[in-house]
Amino acid sequence: MTTENTQEQEQVQQADDKVELLPTKFHPKARQRFILKFDGVDSYLVKNIDLPEFLIVGNSIQPSKEIVLYLHCPGTPSTEIQIMNTVKKQVSGTTLDPAKICFLDPVGTIVSEYVFYNPKIVSFKISDLSYEASENLEMIVKISYDAFVVPR
Repeated sequence: MTTENTQEQEQVQQADDKVELLPTKFHPKARQRFILKFDGVDSYLVKNIDLPEFLIVGNSIQPSKEIVLYLHCPGTPSTEIQIMNTVKKQVSGTTLDPAKICFLDPVGTIVSEYVFYNPKIVSFKISDLSYEASENLEMIVKISYDAFVVPR
């Protein structure tokens, strides 16, 4: 085997290695990349979102008018403070901006979004405390809304 062939094979192998590093649109996590935009709540705190259930009534489809957020509660009470400040705004009569769930492509560009108009926090609950629990605390926040726009 000549030195030229060996160098050529190394270049081909390096190119293959680089191609494997490129994001692919079929990566399972690429379909699960989203951010939440909701008044007063940092997007990085979102752990999970239960989207609305759709009910078929006669010839119409009606969403359940509620989404549920599961938020991380780090060691400090920042999540609790953010939710309480949003509730105070809501109780004072301030209309909250529409809540948005933005779906991202592998590069981080917003490719579609769900928009929830006139969102209101209906309830929230902080995880129970336990010395035996190994998982992190979370906060469950239920949000109602008046209208929901689905991308086409």
